[in-house]
Amino acid sequence: MKNIQAFAETFLSNPNKHVEWLADCGNRSSFSRTLFLLIVLQALLIPTEVLDKQVNLCQVCLPALKNEWSHIQPKGDCIGDEISIDNLEKCITELVKHIFNNDTDALNARILVCIFWGLLRVQSSYVKQNSMIDAGENTALDDLFMYFITSPDNNIFQKHLQYLVANCTGAPIQFISKYLVDEGLSAGVQAESLLVLASICSTCALSESSSMDESLCMQLLRLFPSLIVPLSHENKDVRSSAMKFIEGLSLVWQRLSTSVSKNGNNGKFPMSSPAFGVFLESLANQKAMISSDARFLPAYISSMLSPSQDLMVPENLHERIDQPTKDAILNFILHSSLKLSPYGKLMVLSALKGVGSILFKAEEVKSLFLYLLDRRSQHQSGHDSKQILTTHETQILCLLLEVLFAVEDQTNFGSETFEALLKALKVDGLSHEDPVAVMPCLTALQNLQPVFFENLKNDTKVHASTFVKFIELVVAHGDERGNPKRIKRSENLNRDNHFEEYFGEHPVSSILVSLLDILFLMKNVNERLCLLQPLCQILSKLLSDQWISGIVCQYNKGSSETLDVPSFVKETQQLVLLTLKDIIDTLQSGYQDNLLNNGNVNLLINFIRSTEDVGTRNHGLSLIASLAKAFPQLVSENIIDLFVAIGDAVKQEDSHSQHVMEDLLSVLVPCWLSKTTSIEKLLQIFIKSLTDVAEHRRVTLMMYLLRTLGENSLSTVIMYLLYTLIERGSHSLSKHKKSHCVLSLSAMSQEWEYGLAVNMTGQCSYKLWFPCLCKLLQEIKVHQKQVLLPMLHLALQFILLKLQDTELRFELEAEEAANSIQNSLGTLMEEVVLCTVSVKDKKGDISGDILKEVRNNSNTVLKIITGWMHASTYFKGITRLLEHPEGLVKRKTLGILCETARVNNMVQNKQRKARKLKRSSLSTALQVDKSSCPYFSELCYKILELIDRESDTSVKIAAISSLETLAKEYPSENPAYSKCLATIISHISSGDSVTSSGLINTAGSLINVLGSKALPQLPLIMKNMLQRAHLVSCCPSGKYAHGSPRTDASLSNQSVSMLLSVLTTIQVIVQKLGEFVSPYLEEILDLVILHPECATQIDSKLDVKAADVRGLLTETVPVRLILPPLLNLYSSATKCGDASLSLSFQMLANVVGTMDRLAVGTYHTKIYEHCLEALDLRRQNLDSLKNINLVEQSIIHTIITLTMKLTESTFRPVFLRTLEWAESEVDQSTSKRSMDRAIVFYKLVNKLAEQHRSLFTPYFKYLLEGSVQYLSEDGVLISSKRKKKAKLGDDIVKYKDSLSGQKLWNLRALILKSLHKCFLYDNDQKILDSSNFQTLLKPIVSQFVAEPPESLDSVPDAPSVEEVDEILVSCLGQMAVTARSDVLWKPLNHEVLMQTRSDNVRPKMLGLKVVRYMVQHLKEEYVALVPETIPFLGELLEDVELPVKTLSQEILKEMETLSGESLREYL
Repeated sequence: MKNIQAFAETFLSNPNKHVEWLADCGNRSSFSRTLFLLIVLQALLIPTEVLDKQVNLCQVCLPALKNEWSHIQPKGDCIGDEISIDNLEKCITELVKHIFNNDTDALNARILVCIFWGLLRVQSSYVKQNSMIDAGENTALDDLFMYFITSPDNNIFQKHLQYLVANCTGAPIQFISKYLVDEGLSAGVQAESLLVLASICSTCALSESSSMDESLCMQLLRLFPSLIVPLSHENKDVRSSAMKFIEGLSLVWQRLSTSVSKNGNNGKFPMSSPAFGVFLESLANQKAMISSDARFLPAYISSMLSPSQDLMVPENLHERIDQPTKDAILNFILHSSLKLSPYGKLMVLSALKGVGSILFKAEEVKSLFLYLLDRRSQHQSGHDSKQILTTHETQILCLLLEVLFAVEDQTNFGSETFEALLKALKVDGLSHEDPVAVMPCLTALQNLQPVFFENLKNDTKVHASTFVKFIELVVAHGDERGNPKRIKRSENLNRDNHFEEYFGEHPVSSILVSLLDILFLMKNVNERLCLLQPLCQILSKLLSDQWISGIVCQYNKGSSETLDVPSFVKETQQLVLLTLKDIIDTLQSGYQDNLLNNGNVNLLINFIRSTEDVGTRNHGLSLIASLAKAFPQLVSENIIDLFVAIGDAVKQEDSHSQHVMEDLLSVLVPCWLSKTTSIEKLLQIFIKSLTDVAEHRRVTLMMYLLRTLGENSLSTVIMYLLYTLIERGSHSLSKHKKSHCVLSLSAMSQEWEYGLAVNMTGQCSYKLWFPCLCKLLQEIKVHQKQVLLPMLHLALQFILLKLQDTELRFELEAEEAANSIQNSLGTLMEEVVLCTVSVKDKKGDISGDILKEVRNNSNTVLKIITGWMHASTYFKGITRLLEHPEGLVKRKTLGILCETARVNNMVQNKQRKARKLKRSSLSTALQVDKSSCPYFSELCYKILELIDRESDTSVKIAAISSLETLAKEYPSENPAYSKCLATIISHISSGDSVTSSGLINTAGSLINVLGSKALPQLPLIMKNMLQRAHLVSCCPSGKYAHGSPRTDASLSNQSVSMLLSVLTTIQVIVQKLGEFVSPYLEEILDLVILHPECATQIDSKLDVKAADVRGLLTETVPVRLILPPLLNLYSSATKCGDASLSLSFQMLANVVGTMDRLAVGTYHTKIYEHCLEALDLRRQNLDSLKNINLVEQSIIHTIITLTMKLTESTFRPVFLRTLEWAESEVDQSTSKRSMDRAIVFYKLVNKLAEQHRSLFTPYFKYLLEGSVQYLSEDGVLISSKRKKKAKLGDDIVKYKDSLSGQKLWNLRALILKSLHKCFLYDNDQKILDSSNFQTLLKPIVSQFVAEPPESLDSVPDAPSVEEVDEILVSCLGQMAVTARSDVLWKPLNHEVLMQTRSDNVRPKMLGLKVVRYMVQHLKEEYVALVPETIPFLGELLEDVELPVKTLSQEILKEMETLSGESLREYL
């Protein structure tokens, strides 16, 4: 530490000498750098006797210290937070202790923080000792301040910065304020300086101390004028920081105003007016706008301080700040700000420019203005070249000139103003390139108002003839100079002499420009109309290259400089045009004097077409607009040439050109319309000229043209835009193949013409453009027949796009707006339909895909607008379309009607979902209510008229279909439906089958709607409908047998359609009028049961529909009504075949299923006897019944259905009657029972056992005897008395024996199956007791050796051998399971095992399968039977047949599993 102190004292004695050496040594290592920094710190901490040296040390070391800090990367912003300026001595002691730490960067950073605190302490002490020294003279303070706010680590130096401002400057406000208005400072410095001031304001305003430094507050408030400079800064951060200062000032003013009021010191506070606080508060409220836009503050502060009021400042704010207060605030700002630098003055005056001429009420401003003018004059005379105006001063002078002359009140133009004007305009003695000379002069000229000339004295006015003479001299002199032959005539010489007499040797170009300048500015020339023709003459000369060359030659001879010909010509032309316009504007419309002629108009047209300068062309167009107002007839004669001429002018994109073009169109279009009422040519010219014009310009110009033509012309404008697009694209289309046409036309929607049409309508209300969509389609059909298809393609695309318009869809949600456009929607629907029809089969050279696109687009449009239409509007529109003479239109309309009706249900579903989700839906379902009912009836009558009178069959069929759809989708009690039904029915019997089929369907739909109201028409419709059905249907039996003329077996589509229609309508009649169909039941049943088309699965649709009708009949018609005709149908159904007979019994089963208890008691006997009669059909063996099994299944199903409803007391006699029937002798002569009846009977028994289960089991006691007989031997079927067979041939005998064997095989299988079900459901052993078990055992086991018949072909339903084997195994196995006694198992097991010793394989396999069944089902209970079974298995294991051996081995394994031991040793 002592070494560091010694070094510090030596260093302090002469820091200038040692600083460089010490800094260089410090850069050699980290330790050296630490030591260098400690020496500097110690030198700053030496007692204050050497304060001057320490101040010098600060200035010398600061660059090196900055450099040292730049090499350190401090970690975090909290370095040195614990260090205080008051304990630096203690800090250095602690820092020396850590000199050998590894983290030297952190140590050095802490030392540097201490050093900066030491620098500030030195500066603070120095300021306190030398209070008279201005802080601005202390450059070290400025360096420190700049470093603290610009350092990347400025967060570390925040406390340093606050201490510097508060303790080191003496006058903090004065110290910081210079950073606000200095142009050379960066935006970051200014922003940080403002934040420091804002912090001071906040500290001052929010101080809790009751006493407050009023002088500090006053200093802060006096900074407000300077604050306008950063508030107008182009950098947003600077403006934002300035607004924070403004907010702080507002708080300071509030605190100060409260303090002053309490202390009674209002006189000491010049800005004590509450209005000044309101002024500050209003600026603070605009923080966001001022921060975001640099242009806002000048406009806002000017509006607030100006005498006039506008919308930028609220009216109540003007009321709170009266005009005297505004003037006081303005004077305060001007008084303070004009002490600033030229840059500061310029920024403040620029911000206050908007207040206008009241700036000059301030003496400081007036003095500054005169001072700057004098400085310019002195510089101009060369008296004081050192006092040349700076750039900022020149800009201030121009700004004040602009304010001075930007007034329209001639009372402000006093002698001082004229004197100032003369001084500003004077440029003699100065270079034309000197901005000091040029800028004030140009500013004065640019802002000079016409009132200046009006203020001239009357004796200064000139007669027009004087100017005419001068113009003639100039023109003649130019002609003379431009004539190459230069023929010298006395007249020309005299004119030339006169020219030189008046103008001397001055160039003609300068004289002409000056003359035109004066003529343009002097509005009070007498008889100005005399100047029109001379000025036109000059304009024509300016188009002559020869005349201009003469002017150029004369200029070049008299001057060392070369004439800028383009500039001269442009300036002269513009002056001529401006003067002509000014003169013509004074004339009233329809001026009759022949001042101008067609030649003058043609001159202007040629001039506009030849000039390339935009400004000059605009002047020419403005002149034509004025000319059209004064001489409309003259312009009308040349209107077409004029519109061709202005085509190029349309391409000009600037706003002024747009304004000029709009003015021109506003007068030329009426002239055009007065010449011709057709606007097509006008639109073609105008649209063609828009090709190279910017998009926004096109929209503006076309909208202005539309407003001029009238808004009703919108559809025509859109049509010609699309036509221009098609015409332009036709060349490219012709070069491509047809397959590319769709792509090309689709791409046209990206072209500018299409976009222009979209943008134009986008700028109009839907109330204007929506009705024009209809007119657009109408005009396309009329005017564009050659390109109808592409035009419609684009038009429909355009309409689809516009239907998505946000405004339209938003307005449609309002009921009032939706009602207002209903007529337009209806008209649009009609036009879309007509356009779609008009393009049918008109493809031409366009691909058929285009036609498809057009139709798709039209369908989409129709779908959208239909969803927006009210029902009444829609029905009216459809009715009008049906009145169209073309059949194609009618068919299309009817198709649309059907499609709309079909999707109506979907729309209703969407609406319900939308309501559930609380969403609104634009599409509405078309409902027939009170308001739309008359229109709906009218539509129905119109469709009925088409059906009744239309000669076109296709239209008639479409009308029939549409009426059917309406009835389905709009069910109501509309009386029109009744009238429609009567007419429809009367036409069923006439016409072709397609029409009749449609009529029948429609009749069904109408009956479905009308219900009982259709009853009067029921007889006629049934008659006509069934007649049509029997014309196409072939029935082999029944009432209408062979009624159909059809001879082929196949069924045509028309026949299918007809029958489907009849069945559908019958279905509706049965549903709606089921109680009244009994007179027609026989005919209906005849159709749905006997006719093969409905019974034999010829057509799947017919089958389904006929089944529906049959089911509906059984469900709807009462049993007492349907049962008699159904039972009477038996004989006819038998003749028609098994399908019809089966269907009749299926219907009977369904009828039985619907019967109640009373009906069952009444009709069950009759139904059962009917079924029992039908069960004998197998025995009768009729040729018509090919599939007797199918018939028996339906009969048995009917019986089962009936028995399910019978009680025990009613079932028993019925069953016994059936048993008696089955066992009765059919042929008494042979005493032989019918095996066919037995087969059917046991089929029934199987079904009864299957359905009734244990309830039916007791009835097997009646069947045991017969079953045993059938299972025992063949002879039981024949009595002992046989007839001799001698007369029969042997073949017949063999055939009968074979057939008998097959039937017996089938019968035994049915018996076994029945017994199996008996055993299965005999849970209480009501049947299978010991006695019955012994009775049944041997007959059943005997079936093992029963030989199957050689062939089963004669009995189609006979089971196969495998099926019988499976039944037999199941029967015996279930018999053992049900027995539940080993006493009964042993004989069964023995009988089965004995069958395995047969020589045939089948008995062996059956025996083994039964054993395995018993092993698997009896499980452990079978173990008692194993000893008896083992020997038999041993024999079978040695059998030669592999299946036998294999099955035996499997059984042995299962038995070993059950017993738990190996059984092979017992074999």
